[in-house]
Amino acid sequence: MIIGGTPYGGGPFGGDGTPSAPGATGLMLQIGPVDATDYLRYGTYKLNEQLNGRDEATCELIVNDGYVPLIGQTILLSLDGGLIFAGTVHERDIAFIDENRSDYAVITVRAVDWNEIADRRIVVEVFEDMSVGAVVRAIVAKYLADDGITIGDVQEGPMVARMVCAYQSAAACFDDLYTQSGMHWNIDEHKVLSMFVRTTSPAPFTVTSANAVFRAIKGTKTRSLYRNVQYVQGGKVLPR
Repeated sequence: MIIGGTPYGGGPFGGDGTPSAPGATGLMLQIGPVDATDYLRYGTYKLNEQLNGRDEATCELIVNDGYVPLIGQTILLSLDGGLIFAGTVHERDIAFIDENRSDYAVITVRAVDWNEIADRRIVVEVFEDMSVGAVVRAIVAKYLADDGITIGDVQEGPMVARMVCAYQSAAACFDDLYTQSGMHWNIDEHKVLSMFVRTTSPAPFTVTSANAVFRAIKGTKTRSLYRNVQYVQGGKVLPR
């Protein structure tokens, strides 16, 4: 199937029969066992990445052969041969491409990355007199390794006197370690878990007013918090 080709080229989003932009730019989408690259609607994929939590990917598929991705299937998104997102299908929406066209469907796919594995594995442990890195390695070995999670850049960090994980997710345990130590955690697209201090990977450049490229700068002023009278109730005065 070639997006933009005949007969789809005669539709409301038509083209001239040339190959779709995703193939031309080296963008590849794999959902479960299916190469879904040619289904991908150009310009619709979006990645949302964050530390200490799930990364998310969203894209739209144009389908006219009955293909529907399944909830929970693995999804891999690559650009020029490099993997830029990996995870599983979390949600999908299906609608006709147009109210007058029932031959093509638009499928919106929402996927979450491998951090979701840490969300659904429950930890029941008490850790005492261990470094942050040792706690992380212990959790991975006992609760996450069976799902293919491996250890990457896990730094030792400060010592943990006592940490109780009482039927909470592995992600919640890592969040507690982040709160105590300030060390960030992440599971990347290759299922490699890292726990590191914020200054581990500084940017190789400095942004200044001389080299920065500013776009869509906007300033806003408001009087929504303005006041010229303020009343305080319930005050107490210390005795002299």
